[in-house]
Amino acid sequence: MDAFKGYFKKKNLDRKFKKAGEGHVLSEESQPKASLPLKTEPRMQPTSEATRAGEAAMARLDNLNRKSDGKYRQSCSTSDSSTANSDSKKESVNSISCKIGSNQVGAAAASAHVESSDPSQPSVELQRVMLVCPFCSSSKTNNDIQGCLRSCLNKWYETDPIEASAAQIQILNRKEAVDTCIATISKYINNIVSDPDAEKYRKIRVNNKVFQEKVANVEGSIPYLLALGFTLQSLPFQDGEEDFYYLARESVDDVDLLRAALLILTSAESKKPTLDKDMRVYKAASAAPRVELPADFYTVLAAEIKQEQAQKSKAVALESELRTKAMRKRDEGKVSRHYLYTIIRVKFPDDVLIQGTFHSNDTLATVFEFVSSCLCNDAIVYTLSTSLGKKLDNYQSILSELDLVPSCVLHVSWDVAIMAELQSHGILDANQKFYYLKNGVKLLIQELNQ
Repeated sequence: MDAFKGYFKKKNLDRKFKKAGEGHVLSEESQPKASLPLKTEPRMQPTSEATRAGEAAMARLDNLNRKSDGKYRQSCSTSDSSTANSDSKKESVNSISCKIGSNQVGAAAASAHVESSDPSQPSVELQRVMLVCPFCSSSKTNNDIQGCLRSCLNKWYETDPIEASAAQIQILNRKEAVDTCIATISKYINNIVSDPDAEKYRKIRVNNKVFQEKVANVEGSIPYLLALGFTLQSLPFQDGEEDFYYLARESVDDVDLLRAALLILTSAESKKPTLDKDMRVYKAASAAPRVELPADFYTVLAAEIKQEQAQKSKAVALESELRTKAMRKRDEGKVSRHYLYTIIRVKFPDDVLIQGTFHSNDTLATVFEFVSSCLCNDAIVYTLSTSLGKKLDNYQSILSELDLVPSCVLHVSWDVAIMAELQSHGILDANQKFYYLKNGVKLLIQELNQ
Protein backbone atom coordinates (compact mmCIF):
# COMPACT_ATOMS: atom_id res chain seq x y z
CA MET A 1 0.00 0.00 0.00
CA ASP A 2 2.86 2.34 0.82
CA ALA A 3 4.36 1.62 -2.59
CA PHE A 4 1.18 2.85 -4.31
CA LYS A 5 1.17 6.00 -2.21
CA GLY A 6 4.80 6.69 -3.00
CA TYR A 7 4.18 6.17 -6.70
CA PHE A 8 1.31 8.67 -6.87
CA LYS A 9 3.22 11.16 -4.72
CA LYS A 10 6.10 11.04 -7.16
CA LYS A 11 3.76 11.56 -10.11
CA ASN A 12 2.22 14.61 -8.43
CA LEU A 13 5.66 16.13 -7.79
CA ASP A 14 6.69 15.56 -11.41
CA ARG A 15 3.52 17.28 -12.60
CA LYS A 16 4.17 20.30 -10.36
CA PHE A 17 7.76 20.65 -11.57
CA LYS A 18 6.62 20.53 -15.20
CA LYS A 19 4.19 23.37 -14.53
CA ALA A 20 6.99 25.42 -12.96
CA GLY A 21 8.90 25.49 -16.27
CA GLU A 22 12.31 24.50 -17.43
CA GLY A 23 14.90 24.28 -14.64
CA HIS A 24 18.57 25.31 -14.53
CA VAL A 25 21.67 24.61 -12.48
CA LEU A 26 21.96 26.80 -9.41
CA SER A 27 25.59 27.67 -10.17
CA GLU A 28 24.61 29.10 -13.58
CA GLU A 29 23.06 32.50 -14.11
CA SER A 30 19.55 32.33 -15.47
CA GLN A 31 19.23 33.92 -18.89
CA PRO A 32 15.87 35.20 -20.07
CA LYS A 33 14.54 33.30 -23.00
CA ALA A 34 14.64 35.33 -26.14
CA SER A 35 11.20 35.92 -27.53
CA LEU A 36 10.62 35.23 -31.16
CA PRO A 37 9.67 38.27 -33.26
CA LEU A 38 6.01 38.48 -34.19
CA LYS A 39 5.16 37.99 -37.77
CA THR A 40 3.39 41.00 -39.15
CA GLU A 41 1.57 40.82 -42.41
CA PRO A 42 2.16 43.71 -44.78
CA ARG A 43 -0.67 46.22 -44.94
CA MET A 44 -2.78 46.00 -48.06
CA GLN A 45 -2.68 49.11 -50.19
CA PRO A 46 -6.06 50.74 -50.93
CA THR A 47 -7.52 50.13 -54.35
CA SER A 48 -7.84 52.88 -56.92
CA GLU A 49 -11.60 53.05 -56.32
CA ALA A 50 -11.10 53.53 -52.56
CA THR A 51 -8.44 56.18 -53.20
CA ARG A 52 -10.78 58.13 -55.48
CA ALA A 53 -13.62 57.86 -52.97
CA GLY A 54 -11.40 59.23 -50.20
CA GLU A 55 -10.23 62.13 -52.36
CA ALA A 56 -13.85 62.98 -53.25
CA ALA A 57 -14.87 62.95 -49.58
CA MET A 58 -11.99 65.25 -48.63
CA ALA A 59 -12.91 67.59 -51.48
CA ARG A 60 -16.52 67.76 -50.29
CA LEU A 61 -15.38 68.51 -46.75
CA ASP A 62 -13.03 71.27 -47.89
CA ASN A 63 -15.69 72.91 -50.08
CA LEU A 64 -18.27 72.89 -47.28
CA ASN A 65 -15.99 74.51 -44.72
CA ARG A 66 -13.71 76.74 -46.80
CA LYS A 67 -15.28 79.89 -45.36
CA SER A 68 -16.33 78.71 -41.90
CA ASP A 69 -12.93 77.55 -40.65
CA GLY A 70 -10.79 80.42 -41.99
CA LYS A 71 -10.34 82.06 -38.60
CA TYR A 72 -9.49 78.77 -36.98
CA ARG A 73 -6.79 77.97 -39.53
CA GLN A 74 -5.19 81.37 -38.94
CA SER A 75 -5.02 80.73 -35.19
CA CYS A 76 -3.38 77.35 -35.78
CA SER A 77 -0.83 78.50 -38.38
CA THR A 78 2.08 78.08 -35.93
CA SER A 79 1.37 74.37 -35.39
CA ASP A 80 2.85 71.60 -37.49
CA SER A 81 1.01 70.58 -40.65
CA SER A 82 -0.42 67.29 -39.35
CA THR A 83 -1.89 68.88 -36.22
CA ALA A 84 -3.38 71.73 -38.23
CA ASN A 85 -5.08 69.38 -40.66
CA SER A 86 -6.65 67.23 -37.94
CA ASP A 87 -7.85 70.27 -35.96
CA SER A 88 -9.41 71.90 -39.04
CA LYS A 89 -11.33 68.71 -39.76
CA LYS A 90 -12.67 68.64 -36.19
CA GLU A 91 -13.65 72.30 -36.41
CA SER A 92 -15.50 71.76 -39.69
CA VAL A 93 -17.38 68.76 -38.32
CA ASN A 94 -18.40 70.76 -35.24
CA SER A 95 -19.61 73.66 -37.37
CA ILE A 96 -21.76 71.33 -39.46
CA SER A 97 -23.20 69.71 -36.31
CA CYS A 98 -24.15 73.08 -34.86
CA LYS A 99 -25.80 74.11 -38.13
CA ILE A 100 -27.85 70.92 -38.21
CA GLY A 101 -28.84 71.27 -34.56
CA SER A 102 -30.05 74.85 -35.03
CA ASN A 103 -32.12 74.30 -38.16
CA GLN A 104 -33.40 70.74 -38.01
CA VAL A 105 -35.99 69.64 -35.47
CA GLY A 106 -35.15 66.71 -33.22
CA ALA A 107 -36.71 65.06 -30.20
CA ALA A 108 -37.86 67.84 -27.88
CA ALA A 109 -37.78 66.09 -24.54
CA ALA A 110 -35.08 68.32 -22.95
CA SER A 111 -33.37 71.67 -23.27
CA ALA A 112 -29.77 72.25 -24.27
CA HIS A 113 -27.44 75.02 -25.37
CA VAL A 114 -24.89 74.86 -28.16
CA GLU A 115 -22.13 77.36 -27.59
CA SER A 116 -20.96 79.24 -30.66
CA SER A 117 -17.25 79.40 -31.46
CA ASP A 118 -17.64 83.10 -32.28
CA PRO A 119 -18.26 85.12 -29.08
CA SER A 120 -20.18 87.75 -31.06
CA GLN A 121 -22.78 85.15 -32.05
CA PRO A 122 -25.46 84.13 -29.48
CA SER A 123 -25.70 80.53 -28.36
CA VAL A 124 -28.27 78.36 -30.12
CA GLU A 125 -31.05 77.14 -27.80
CA LEU A 126 -32.74 73.91 -28.73
CA GLN A 127 -36.50 73.87 -28.31
CA ARG A 128 -37.91 72.58 -25.04
CA VAL A 129 -41.26 70.99 -24.30
CA MET A 130 -43.46 73.38 -22.32
CA LEU A 131 -46.53 72.50 -20.25
CA VAL A 132 -49.37 74.89 -19.39
CA CYS A 133 -50.54 75.14 -15.78
CA PRO A 134 -54.35 74.68 -15.62
CA PHE A 135 -54.65 77.31 -12.84
CA CYS A 136 -52.41 80.24 -13.80
CA SER A 137 -52.05 79.39 -17.55
CA SER A 138 -48.30 79.93 -17.41
CA SER A 139 -45.94 77.79 -19.48
CA LYS A 140 -43.37 75.81 -17.52
CA THR A 141 -40.88 73.08 -18.25
CA ASN A 142 -41.50 69.55 -17.10
CA ASN A 143 -39.19 70.10 -14.11
CA ASP A 144 -40.92 73.32 -13.02
CA ILE A 145 -44.58 72.47 -13.64
CA GLN A 146 -45.00 70.52 -10.37
CA GLY A 147 -43.76 73.47 -8.35
CA CYS A 148 -46.17 75.78 -10.16
CA LEU A 149 -49.09 73.43 -9.46
CA ARG A 150 -48.23 73.23 -5.74
CA SER A 151 -47.94 77.01 -5.49
CA CYS A 152 -51.35 77.56 -7.14
CA LEU A 153 -53.03 74.89 -5.00
CA ASN A 154 -51.55 76.31 -1.80
CA LYS A 155 -52.99 79.74 -2.65
CA TRP A 156 -56.34 78.11 -3.35
CA TYR A 157 -56.18 76.28 0.01
CA GLU A 158 -56.19 79.60 1.84
CA THR A 159 -59.66 80.46 0.48
CA ASP A 160 -61.28 77.02 -0.01
CA PRO A 161 -59.34 74.33 1.90
CA ILE A 162 -61.65 71.37 1.21
CA GLU A 163 -61.81 71.78 -2.58
CA ALA A 164 -58.14 72.72 -2.81
CA SER A 165 -56.94 69.71 -0.81
CA ALA A 166 -59.23 67.42 -2.83
CA ALA A 167 -57.64 68.83 -5.99
CA GLN A 168 -54.16 68.23 -4.51
CA ILE A 169 -55.00 64.55 -4.01
CA GLN A 170 -56.25 64.20 -7.59
CA ILE A 171 -53.52 66.18 -9.37
CA LEU A 172 -50.26 65.58 -7.50
CA ASN A 173 -50.40 61.77 -7.19
CA ARG A 174 -50.59 58.62 -9.28
CA LYS A 175 -54.04 57.29 -10.13
CA GLU A 176 -53.57 54.02 -8.22
CA ALA A 177 -52.56 55.86 -5.05
CA VAL A 178 -55.43 58.33 -5.48
CA ASP A 179 -58.05 55.58 -5.78
CA THR A 180 -56.74 53.79 -2.67
CA CYS A 181 -56.57 57.01 -0.67
CA ILE A 182 -60.11 58.10 -1.58
CA ALA A 183 -61.50 54.66 -0.73
CA THR A 184 -59.83 54.72 2.69
CA ILE A 185 -60.90 58.28 3.56
CA SER A 186 -64.43 57.49 2.37
CA LYS A 187 -64.52 54.61 4.84
CA TYR A 188 -63.41 56.94 7.65
CA ILE A 189 -66.12 59.50 6.86
CA ASN A 190 -68.90 56.96 6.33
CA ASN A 191 -68.15 55.39 9.71
CA ILE A 192 -68.36 58.79 11.39
CA VAL A 193 -71.61 59.65 9.61
CA SER A 194 -73.15 56.32 10.58
CA ASP A 195 -72.27 56.69 14.28
CA PRO A 196 -71.02 60.19 15.26
CA ASP A 197 -70.93 59.33 18.98
CA ALA A 198 -68.44 56.46 18.55
CA GLU A 199 -65.05 57.92 19.47
CA LYS A 200 -63.15 55.10 17.81
CA TYR A 201 -64.39 56.32 14.40
CA ARG A 202 -63.35 59.92 15.12
CA LYS A 203 -59.68 59.24 15.74
CA ILE A 204 -56.99 57.89 13.40
CA ARG A 205 -53.70 56.62 14.82
CA VAL A 206 -50.80 58.20 12.92
CA ASN A 207 -48.57 55.11 13.10
CA ASN A 208 -51.31 52.81 11.85
CA LYS A 209 -49.93 50.73 9.01
CA VAL A 210 -52.99 51.13 6.77
CA PHE A 211 -53.08 54.88 7.34
CA GLN A 212 -49.38 55.27 6.54
CA GLU A 213 -49.49 53.19 3.37
CA LYS A 214 -52.80 54.34 1.90
CA VAL A 215 -53.38 57.88 3.18
CA ALA A 216 -50.36 59.59 4.72
CA ASN A 217 -48.13 58.95 1.69
CA VAL A 218 -50.60 60.68 -0.64
CA GLU A 219 -49.93 64.38 -1.07
CA GLY A 220 -52.91 66.49 -0.03
CA SER A 221 -54.52 63.88 2.22
CA ILE A 222 -53.37 65.42 5.52
CA PRO A 223 -54.54 68.95 4.52
CA TYR A 224 -57.91 67.42 3.60
CA LEU A 225 -58.29 65.82 7.05
CA LEU A 226 -57.30 69.09 8.71
CA ALA A 227 -59.89 70.94 6.59
CA LEU A 228 -62.56 68.52 7.88
CA GLY A 229 -61.71 69.50 11.46
CA PHE A 230 -59.23 66.80 12.48
CA THR A 231 -56.47 67.94 14.85
CA LEU A 232 -53.20 66.22 15.75
CA GLN A 233 -53.29 65.20 19.43
CA SER A 234 -51.45 62.83 21.76
CA LEU A 235 -53.96 60.35 23.20
CA PRO A 236 -53.60 57.31 25.51
CA PHE A 237 -52.89 54.10 23.62
CA GLN A 238 -52.17 50.75 25.33
CA ASP A 239 -49.46 51.44 27.96
CA GLY A 240 -48.46 54.88 26.71
CA GLU A 241 -49.46 57.70 24.39
CA GLU A 242 -49.41 58.06 20.62
CA ASP A 243 -50.31 60.72 18.07
CA PHE A 244 -53.81 60.65 16.62
CA TYR A 245 -55.78 62.74 14.16
CA TYR A 246 -58.80 63.44 16.33
CA LEU A 247 -62.19 64.86 15.30
CA ALA A 248 -64.10 66.41 18.19
CA ARG A 249 -67.75 65.53 18.72
CA GLU A 250 -68.79 69.19 18.23
CA SER A 251 -67.38 69.11 14.69
CA VAL A 252 -69.81 66.43 13.55
CA ASP A 253 -73.05 67.96 14.74
CA ASP A 254 -74.01 68.48 11.10
CA VAL A 255 -73.14 65.26 9.27
CA ASP A 256 -74.37 66.79 6.00
CA LEU A 257 -71.17 68.85 5.91
CA LEU A 258 -69.13 65.64 6.02
CA ARG A 259 -71.23 64.16 3.23
CA ALA A 260 -70.70 67.28 1.12
CA ALA A 261 -66.94 67.18 1.75
CA LEU A 262 -66.87 63.51 0.74
CA LEU A 263 -68.80 64.31 -2.43
CA ILE A 264 -66.25 67.03 -3.29
CA LEU A 265 -63.42 64.53 -2.80
CA THR A 266 -64.92 61.78 -4.94
CA SER A 267 -66.04 64.13 -7.74
CA ALA A 268 -62.97 66.39 -7.91
CA GLU A 269 -61.51 66.74 -11.40
CA SER A 270 -57.93 65.87 -12.12
CA LYS A 271 -56.77 69.03 -13.89
CA LYS A 272 -53.53 67.93 -15.48
CA PRO A 273 -51.13 70.29 -17.26
CA THR A 274 -51.68 70.52 -21.01
CA LEU A 275 -49.02 70.56 -23.68
CA ASP A 276 -48.06 73.98 -24.97
CA LYS A 277 -48.04 73.81 -28.77
CA ASP A 278 -45.40 76.54 -28.73
CA MET A 279 -46.39 77.74 -32.20
CA ARG A 280 -43.59 79.22 -34.27
CA VAL A 281 -43.90 80.65 -37.75
CA TYR A 282 -40.97 80.76 -40.15
CA LYS A 283 -40.33 82.09 -43.65
CA ALA A 284 -37.66 80.21 -45.52
CA ALA A 285 -34.68 82.31 -46.54
CA SER A 286 -34.86 83.54 -50.14
CA ALA A 287 -31.28 82.55 -50.93
CA ALA A 288 -30.17 79.37 -49.27
CA PRO A 289 -26.44 78.63 -49.27
CA ARG A 290 -25.48 76.56 -52.29
CA VAL A 291 -23.14 73.64 -51.81
CA GLU A 292 -20.93 72.78 -54.76
CA LEU A 293 -20.04 69.11 -55.08
CA PRO A 294 -17.29 67.73 -57.32
CA ALA A 295 -18.17 65.50 -60.26
CA ASP A 296 -16.56 62.51 -58.54
CA PHE A 297 -19.26 62.69 -55.87
CA TYR A 298 -21.85 61.36 -58.35
CA THR A 299 -19.63 58.62 -59.75
CA VAL A 300 -20.81 55.14 -58.79
CA LEU A 301 -17.86 52.91 -58.02
CA ALA A 302 -17.66 49.22 -58.78
CA ALA A 303 -17.34 48.39 -55.09
CA GLU A 304 -20.56 50.30 -54.35
CA ILE A 305 -22.42 48.37 -57.06
CA LYS A 306 -21.18 45.07 -55.66
CA GLN A 307 -22.23 46.09 -52.16
CA GLU A 308 -25.70 47.07 -53.30
CA GLN A 309 -26.10 43.81 -55.20
CA ALA A 310 -25.05 41.85 -52.12
CA GLN A 311 -27.60 43.69 -49.99
CA LYS A 312 -30.39 43.00 -52.48
CA SER A 313 -29.46 39.32 -52.66
CA LYS A 314 -29.52 39.11 -48.87
CA ALA A 315 -32.92 40.83 -48.75
CA VAL A 316 -34.36 38.39 -51.30
CA ALA A 317 -33.01 35.43 -49.34
CA LEU A 318 -34.57 36.75 -46.12
CA GLU A 319 -37.94 37.32 -47.76
CA SER A 320 -38.03 33.72 -48.95
CA GLU A 321 -37.72 32.44 -45.37
CA LEU A 322 -40.63 31.99 -42.98
CA ARG A 323 -40.05 34.42 -40.12
CA THR A 324 -42.07 35.98 -37.35
CA LYS A 325 -42.70 39.71 -37.06
CA ALA A 326 -40.11 39.99 -34.29
CA MET A 327 -37.52 38.27 -36.46
CA ARG A 328 -38.26 40.60 -39.39
CA LYS A 329 -37.85 43.68 -37.19
CA ARG A 330 -34.59 42.33 -35.85
CA ASP A 331 -33.25 41.60 -39.32
CA GLU A 332 -34.24 45.02 -40.59
CA GLY A 333 -32.42 46.59 -37.68
CA LYS A 334 -35.44 48.49 -36.41
CA VAL A 335 -34.97 49.41 -32.77
CA SER A 336 -38.25 50.36 -31.15
CA ARG A 337 -38.02 53.64 -29.27
CA HIS A 338 -40.86 55.43 -27.55
CA TYR A 339 -41.05 59.20 -28.02
CA LEU A 340 -43.35 61.21 -25.78
CA TYR A 341 -43.47 64.25 -28.03
CA THR A 342 -43.01 65.19 -31.65
CA ILE A 343 -42.35 68.49 -33.41
CA ILE A 344 -44.21 68.96 -36.69
CA ARG A 345 -43.60 71.66 -39.26
CA VAL A 346 -46.34 72.39 -41.77
CA LYS A 347 -45.10 73.99 -44.98
CA PHE A 348 -47.38 76.13 -47.16
CA PRO A 349 -46.92 76.61 -50.92
CA ASP A 350 -45.17 79.99 -50.44
CA ASP A 351 -42.50 78.48 -48.13
CA VAL A 352 -44.13 79.59 -44.87
CA LEU A 353 -43.70 77.02 -42.11
CA ILE A 354 -45.82 76.70 -38.98
CA GLN A 355 -44.27 74.63 -36.22
CA GLY A 356 -45.99 73.01 -33.25
CA THR A 357 -45.31 70.45 -30.52
CA PHE A 358 -47.65 67.46 -30.10
CA HIS A 359 -47.96 64.30 -28.06
CA SER A 360 -46.81 61.24 -29.96
CA ASN A 361 -50.17 59.57 -29.23
CA ASP A 362 -52.22 62.49 -30.58
CA THR A 363 -54.38 61.86 -33.60
CA LEU A 364 -53.93 63.42 -37.01
CA ALA A 365 -57.07 65.45 -36.36
CA THR A 366 -55.09 67.41 -33.74
CA VAL A 367 -52.65 68.54 -36.42
CA PHE A 368 -55.50 69.59 -38.73
CA GLU A 369 -57.07 71.58 -35.89
CA PHE A 370 -53.73 73.26 -35.23
CA VAL A 371 -53.33 74.27 -38.88
CA SER A 372 -56.96 75.44 -39.17
CA SER A 373 -56.51 77.66 -36.11
CA CYS A 374 -53.82 79.57 -38.02
CA LEU A 375 -55.94 80.21 -41.14
CA CYS A 376 -57.95 83.41 -41.48
CA ASN A 377 -61.11 81.71 -42.75
CA ASP A 378 -62.74 78.32 -42.16
CA ALA A 379 -63.74 78.13 -45.82
CA ILE A 380 -60.17 77.30 -46.86
CA VAL A 381 -59.99 73.62 -47.79
CA TYR A 382 -56.57 71.98 -47.73
CA THR A 383 -54.83 68.61 -47.56
CA LEU A 384 -51.67 67.47 -45.79
CA SER A 385 -49.06 65.16 -47.25
CA THR A 386 -45.64 63.87 -46.29
CA SER A 387 -42.37 64.79 -47.98
CA LEU A 388 -42.71 61.62 -50.07
CA GLY A 389 -46.11 62.74 -51.38
CA LYS A 390 -48.23 60.40 -49.26
CA LYS A 391 -51.59 62.02 -48.57
CA LEU A 392 -52.76 61.98 -44.94
CA ASP A 393 -56.54 61.73 -44.73
CA ASN A 394 -57.27 59.33 -41.85
CA TYR A 395 -57.99 61.78 -39.03
CA GLN A 396 -58.08 59.08 -36.33
CA SER A 397 -54.58 57.79 -37.08
CA ILE A 398 -52.00 58.12 -34.30
CA LEU A 399 -48.95 60.26 -35.08
CA SER A 400 -46.53 57.57 -33.89
CA GLU A 401 -48.20 54.99 -36.13
CA LEU A 402 -47.81 57.34 -39.10
CA ASP A 403 -44.04 57.61 -38.42
CA LEU A 404 -44.38 61.33 -37.70
CA VAL A 405 -42.16 61.15 -34.60
CA PRO A 406 -39.90 62.57 -33.28
CA SER A 407 -40.13 65.23 -36.00
CA CYS A 408 -41.40 65.66 -39.53
CA VAL A 409 -42.36 68.19 -42.21
CA LEU A 410 -45.84 68.09 -43.74
CA HIS A 411 -46.87 69.95 -46.90
CA VAL A 412 -50.10 71.88 -47.41
CA SER A 413 -51.83 71.81 -50.77
CA TRP A 414 -55.16 73.29 -51.82
CA ASP A 415 -57.31 73.53 -54.92
CA VAL A 416 -56.33 76.62 -56.89
CA ALA A 417 -59.86 76.95 -58.35
CA ILE A 418 -61.44 77.03 -54.88
CA MET A 419 -58.91 79.62 -53.67
CA ALA A 420 -59.66 81.77 -56.74
CA GLU A 421 -63.37 81.53 -56.05
CA LEU A 422 -62.86 82.64 -52.46
CA GLN A 423 -60.85 85.60 -53.72
CA SER A 424 -63.52 86.55 -56.25
CA HIS A 425 -66.17 86.66 -53.49
CA GLY A 426 -63.96 88.88 -51.34
CA ILE A 427 -63.40 86.26 -48.69
CA LEU A 428 -59.64 86.31 -49.28
CA ASP A 429 -57.53 89.29 -50.35
CA ALA A 430 -54.75 88.00 -52.57
CA ASN A 431 -53.10 91.44 -52.66
CA GLN A 432 -52.00 91.04 -49.06
CA LYS A 433 -48.89 89.10 -48.20
CA PHE A 434 -49.63 85.75 -46.55
CA TYR A 435 -53.32 86.47 -47.09
CA TYR A 436 -54.45 83.06 -45.83
CA LEU A 437 -53.02 83.50 -42.30
CA LYS A 438 -54.54 85.30 -39.35
CA ASN A 439 -53.06 88.68 -38.46
CA GLY A 440 -51.83 87.38 -35.11
CA VAL A 441 -49.99 84.54 -36.86
CA LYS A 442 -48.38 86.94 -39.35
CA LEU A 443 -46.76 88.85 -36.50
CA LEU A 444 -44.90 85.69 -35.45
CA ILE A 445 -43.17 85.19 -38.81
CA GLN A 446 -39.38 85.10 -38.58
CA GLU A 447 -36.80 84.19 -41.16
CA LEU A 448 -35.51 80.65 -41.07
CA ASN A 449 -31.83 80.44 -41.97
CA GLN A 450 -31.19 77.13 -43.63
